[in-house]
Amino acid sequence: MQGINTTIRRKENFFTIANLDPGVSEKSLREGIKSYTGIPEGEIDIKVLRTNKHGEQVATIAVRPSKAEELRRYGTIKIGWTRCPVMERYAPVRCFKCLKLGHSTYECKEESRAACCYNCLKTGHTAANCNNKAYCSVCKEEGHRMDRMACPAYRALVYGRGDEGEPPRNE
Repeated sequence: MQGINTTIRRKENFFTIANLDPGVSEKSLREGIKSYTGIPEGEIDIKVLRTNKHGEQVATIAVRPSKAEELRRYGTIKIGWTRCPVMERYAPVRCFKCLKLGHSTYECKEESRAACCYNCLKTGHTAANCNNKAYCSVCKEEGHRMDRMACPAYRALVYGRGDEGEPPRNE
């Protein structure tokens, strides 16, 4: 077929680089990663570069799976004058049927909560209109959602610290 262009999305590996100096720019971050790992600057996708509550910058970057091993090899890399920890981030599998972690909708045998608000798990409204306190379906407590870094189970999965590499099982 002629005239059809397609783009194939490649899976990316995500990493967090913390403790960056406040003056670090995206350009200097790319240069630092390249000089330490050899990954070409054009293959480093900086998704987020933000300042944390301590005044340090934190970057979330994405690289192709073929280049991820170069970053995994180092626990820290030197950016400017600072040694910065490098942590791989994982996208936890989550179910949009029961609103829990560790499995997908296709594998779910739980009761459906698809009509519930993602924020408070009550029916009759959506998360966009929710004025209730957040409720976590994994921890079964108020104060955070199951798909946010405030949830200990979600955070452990994002940083790959589930029990023996496995996601925590929901009851």
